[in-house]
Amino acid sequence: MKKFNLFLIIVAILTVSFAGYVFISGGLGNNTSSKTGTLLDKFDTETTNENGIAVPERSGPILLSDRQVLSPTGSLNPNSILYYDKSTGELYELNLTDSTEKLVSNKPLPDLIGAVWSPLKRSVINLVRIENTLKFKHLDLTSGNETDFNANIRSVAFSPDANLIAYYYLDETIKLDENGLPIEQAGKIVLSQPSGVNGKKILDTRLKNLEISWPVADKIALKINSSDMFLLTETGQFTKLFEQKIELRERWSPSGKKLLFSSLTTDENGLVKPVLWLKDIESKEETPLDLEGDASLCAWSKDDITIICALSKSPSIHEIYKINSLDKSRKLAAEPNMLIKELLMSAAEYNLLMISAVDEKLYSIKISD
Repeated sequence: MKKFNLFLIIVAILTVSFAGYVFISGGLGNNTSSKTGTLLDKFDTETTNENGIAVPERSGPILLSDRQVLSPTGSLNPNSILYYDKSTGELYELNLTDSTEKLVSNKPLPDLIGAVWSPLKRSVINLVRIENTLKFKHLDLTSGNETDFNANIRSVAFSPDANLIAYYYLDETIKLDENGLPIEQAGKIVLSQPSGVNGKKILDTRLKNLEISWPVADKIALKINSSDMFLLTETGQFTKLFEQKIELRERWSPSGKKLLFSSLTTDENGLVKPVLWLKDIESKEETPLDLEGDASLCAWSKDDITIICALSKSPSIHEIYKINSLDKSRKLAAEPNMLIKELLMSAAEYNLLMISAVDEKLYSIKISD
């Protein structure tokens, strides 16, 4: 009888130990199929410092969707975000408060490459691959109407008020003159309604590999070969902003008065690395932030001052920093312990939303004050 009781006690101890292991182990690790991670992922835990005083640790990332996510953005509801399912092209809205997901559009886009969102989020221009060619499609989210753009449109951007789009048109079909020699084709910058109709040309150009953005009302940005950038007004006035940068990446501040950018630089040891800079658009002054980083992995706060950036801790891990654009100060804001492909701020700016470069799923992490 004593041996039997001893056996029961041992079994009970082993059962409790195993249950405790299942409860607290896990996290992201190699398994990201959980909707919210473990319960402990949701709360700050405590550890002790070198003086034996308890201090809070930062929370880890929370998995928001089991889908592979493409082109996430804020929605009209400040507590929600919109994103595409990469595998199907279906559009979803996720409520960040209760984690409920709603299907917004089930139009099949299996070869979706990316999306250009209207600032008002009432429409979106999708870039899709069709028979080895890339083509833009405008989707009105209110009516559900879809419009195919001309196949010669190469880049597109919404105006800040969402009433117009600017696009770059280039017909690369080889045409011959009367002597049988190829005619060099010129492109053009066109303003039109968001669906692509009623276009008005504002500039002829022979520039190639051109990308368009529209940061403020009367300033359309044209980036060429990820090297040079010009500003173009709606009346066709042309101003140079950058030239001869290498792998230029940029993020405009909400006001359009500041530009965070990065370009590749070779250091004293011959290593090539991306370096972050700030540019004041009115004064044209450029200020180094003395940080290695890719501007495409940064996001501006609504205050037009704070910048959130994912900076490399190692080749496979990013850390999240808050950067003050006024005094260049910075501090560690979160440690997601993952490699980040894309990030954006939630509307309340308490959390950072991130797409993992490993599994392409969407996560959220709390940002420290």
